[in-house]
Amino acid sequence: MTFSALTIEALVNAFGFRLLPNFSDLERKGPIVKLRAICDHLKIKTNFQKEPWSAVLWLMDFRDKVVHAKPEVLEKSARIPLEAANRFTREKPQSRIEQELTAGNTKRVVRATRQIKHTLCSKLTPDLMD
Repeated sequence: MTFSALTIEALVNAFGFRLLPNFSDLERKGPIVKLRAICDHLKIKTNFQKEPWSAVLWLMDFRDKVVHAKPEVLEKSARIPLEAANRFTREKPQSRIEQELTAGNTKRVVRATRQIKHTLCSKLTPDLMD
């Protein structure tokens, strides 16, 4: 998922510098702000309530949580039968970030990243690359 976030950031920077004359004004802004500006310029309709746009919004939030992670106290208590005690002691509680690291979320963001790359690339014409 981290590489998908980096891919989105790299895409918006690559497209932004080539397409938007004042992109340097957005350099310190987040990737969603940049992506919106690029999509506006290319007349790509976005709806961040729907895929793939909502996945990218979630991905950038996840990326921020990873990059700016704070310590988290993890506690778990349970009553278990004695025969399950050995198995239980090997299970570790997960942080909120770890709980989001799922195969489903990974597939979702990889699919969204590919779709957005395809959408952006499909709008490129030689005159836009000058």
